[in-house]
Amino acid sequence: MPAAQYRRASGHRCWPATLAILLTAGLLVACATPTTSPATDGTTTGARGTDAAAQRQAIVPPAPPPAPAPDPAQLVGLDRGALTALLGEPTLRREEPPAEVWLYTSEACAFHVYLYRDAADGSYRVTHYDAVPRLRRVRLQAAERCFAGLMVRADDRQRTS
Repeated sequence: MPAAQYRRASGHRCWPATLAILLTAGLLVACATPTTSPATDGTTTGARGTDAAAQRQAIVPPAPPPAPAPDPAQLVGLDRGALTALLGEPTLRREEPPAEVWLYTSEACAFHVYLYRDAADGSYRVTHYDAVPRLRRVRLQAAERCFAGLMVRADDRQRTS
């Protein structure tokens, strides 16, 4: 197209001014409109959406870490009184000289605790333990799992008494 078509009646070119006005108007419109797009979790992203998501995360506290499982190794070295205080009275006490065997039972397992006389003070102390399944169809549980069940039961008994 000839340049003559882009001249005003006064003879000046007007297309550079028109282009500048259109670019300025476009920039103003882009700055005035917030850009938001839906995220996968229902929040929005962009100038306003990020603030809402950050506020939501600040309000919801993180879940506490799970409590560590009780460790039956803590039994080793306990005397009779400390063992009774921790697990309660055993289901059965059996003397097998030179040891005593205390039996604690749950629906899933039997937990044997072996106490031997301490040469230093003459008291009986836990030297080791063993867990065995109570039902043939139940696979042998780890001693830790059996002990954890007994600890829960002992805690429940102590709360109700």
